[in-house]
Amino acid sequence: MVVSMLNQVTFEWGIKQFLILHVTSSMRRLDCHVMHELSIASSIVETVTAEMLSRGLTSIGKVGLRIGALTNVDPEALRFGYETMVVDTPLAGSTLEIESLLVKAVCRKCGLSFEAYDFIFICPNCESGDNEVTQGQELEISYLEAE
Repeated sequence: MVVSMLNQVTFEWGIKQFLILHVTSSMRRLDCHVMHELSIASSIVETVTAEMLSRGLTSIGKVGLRIGALTNVDPEALRFGYETMVVDTPLAGSTLEIESLLVKAVCRKCGLSFEAYDFIFICPNCESGDNEVTQGQELEISYLEAE
């Protein structure tokens, strides 16, 4: 059974953590980066566990995620954090299926929809920098696959 759910997984990431992340040494940045994924993994486990209880599910095989490139989430670190957190829980044995989403934008000047490669947000048609990001900021649970 596949349970459709498109809930935004939210997490706190204030300016203080942002400044610490960018001012300290590379080793400290690595620690903050892993902590970022552990916090997200914890939110996923809490959200999925609550959804299991509300729907009367006993086990989950897969948790589908949609993760945009602008979230700066490392999929492997997130998997590691998730696998660590689900030990001895109803989610033990479940896996994450991650869909990585590219950054897409729409030019406000000419209306062209384009992919922003290497985080360059210049319209390839009219070279305008006035664009709206339409994809790449997602961090969503898209589905649960119940066993």
